[in-house]
Amino acid sequence: MSESIDLFGARVMGLARMWRAEIDRRLEPLGLSEARWRAVRHLSRGGGELTQTKLAERLGIRGPTLVGQLDLLESDGWVERVNAPHDRRSKVVRLTANAPPLVAKIDTVIVGLRRELLSGMDEEALRTCSAVIADLCERLQSLPPPNPDGSSGQRTVGGAGGTRRAPSPRGAEKGTSVRDRG
Repeated sequence: MSESIDLFGARVMGLARMWRAEIDRRLEPLGLSEARWRAVRHLSRGGGELTQTKLAERLGIRGPTLVGQLDLLESDGWVERVNAPHDRRSKVVRLTANAPPLVAKIDTVIVGLRRELLSGMDEEALRTCSAVIADLCERLQSLPPPNPDGSSGQRTVGGAGGTRRAPSPRGAEKGTSVRDRG
């Protein structure tokens, strides 16, 4: 493979890291870290409320990691947590009435940066790039988990009828494990 193909993954990861860092820099005056603006944005995209578990899943983090960010967002008046009506052990996180102007500012920064970065680029090349990235995301989400010995590859289950691919335990909704798209 050529060097540009060999470096593809590193370039995609570097781009994502730099893009998020620039969003962070632009949102810093609002007191928002990546963890906080992403949580607010996912809540907004989720209709203004999600269970705490679903929000953590969409952010690709564990529940306990999310709690500290929610504490800060709640103390700033952007979100509130209430018992879920269907299960009192579960919490629903809601954007407060104060949140819409914040959501608008976050979206303005994200859309503005995207326009700034992509301005003047060939639209067909961007469509192709976007399609390749979407395909890679789907492929990554459909990968089977590693084998118990840590090796990669398809796990199989056996029986009298031979072997077949084991179903993947990844039940995540399509697109939820991919980092926020700016």
